[in-house]
Amino acid sequence: MKKIIYSGFCLFASLALFTACSEDDGGNGSFLTSSTPAQDVAGIYNGTWTVSAVWVTDELGVEPNKRVLIGTEKGDDVEGVAMDGEVVMRTVEGNNYASDLSVIGKESVQGIDKKGEPETYEPLEGDETTEALKTKVNIFQTSNGVYNLVNKVANSDETAGLTNTAGVNGTIKDGTLTLNFTQQEKIAKIAYIADVVNAAYGLCNTTSEQRKVFGTSTEVTTYSYSFSGVK
Repeated sequence: MKKIIYSGFCLFASLALFTACSEDDGGNGSFLTSSTPAQDVAGIYNGTWTVSAVWVTDELGVEPNKRVLIGTEKGDDVEGVAMDGEVVMRTVEGNNYASDLSVIGKESVQGIDKKGEPETYEPLEGDETTEALKTKVNIFQTSNGVYNLVNKVANSDETAGLTNTAGVNGTIKDGTLTLNFTQQEKIAKIAYIADVVNAAYGLCNTTSEQRKVFGTSTEVTTYSYSFSGVK
């Protein structure tokens, strides 16, 4: 009886030891996430940018209207056009969870202007050392091995980097980087509406008098970017 109990105890102990070792090694479905994700993903990713642009105006005296400047409108959606480009990921000294990110476009994009005439756009024109759009992103790896790139802070200062409306987000899965962000340009204009008769006419003077009336209209152009590429 003692031998049976002793044998059972040894078997139980060996199973416990095996389980503990497996968990330490990342077995049994567990995954050891990287403590240096920024270093893991650093490099230059070459691929394709998909770019679209939609112009909306509330021009005075005219119903609000929209025109797709780059891409093709399909119902409520806009399908962008592609151009070659790259994303450069650099490490930040002293931080294993952040990266300096630069986005670069290499080709012109054909579209139309606000009047519907042919127009060539350079939405991501630049190079690594001068005009490339830059920002910082936080990087972390999830239990499925995917690296996540996140910067949810919208940046409205063009000189500081990406002028985006909803931050930057992306993933690196199986070596493929996907990245998305938008840029928005707003232009407010003072516009002439019409001449109106002075309300004091006939009360304060006997001379017909007209005055010009002005108002403000707003134009908003939203550029949407999606990238897919590999090192």
